[in-house]
Amino acid sequence: EMSMPNTDCSVRLSWTGSAYEEAGSSRDGVVCAAPARQSGPVAFPPLPKGYYAVGAVTCAQALAGASGDNPPDRLVLFNERTFASFDGGPQIEGFEALGGGRFQVRAASHDENGRAARADFVIALQGADGFLIENPAQRYTHCPTSQIPREIREDWFEFTPG
Repeated sequence: EMSMPNTDCSVRLSWTGSAYEEAGSSRDGVVCAAPARQSGPVAFPPLPKGYYAVGAVTCAQALAGASGDNPPDRLVLFNERTFASFDGGPQIEGFEALGGGRFQVRAASHDENGRAARADFVIALQGADGFLIENPAQRYTHCPTSQIPREIREDWFEFTPG
């Protein structure tokens, strides 16, 4: 194990038979950061897919007051296809590991005339269930689907072509 600067975590190295590779990080034997590929394309960052509370709020706070008539304005859906709030969002085109727990999200938005525009952004992992969008800085914390009422999921997030 090697200490990681400015943290109380240490990197565990694993021998592959020909070289050492990062096998994760630990704090007193407890995993505190998932191993991340140094760079290159990935299917999805090492995060749960699903709903995320936006900002310094809990999942319950993100849902407070939301209903079929009142949108949850502090909740987003993040998966390999979309990063969407109640009123839509960019279409995800792919992910690239940048190293150090950072990932480039390649995305495109479309205006009302159907013109595409780049909407790429960079996220930095914040533990096993959260991330930070780097610019502008905004924290996102995973909310298990079981905590999101079906009415909210169906009315605001499960988009189907009309």
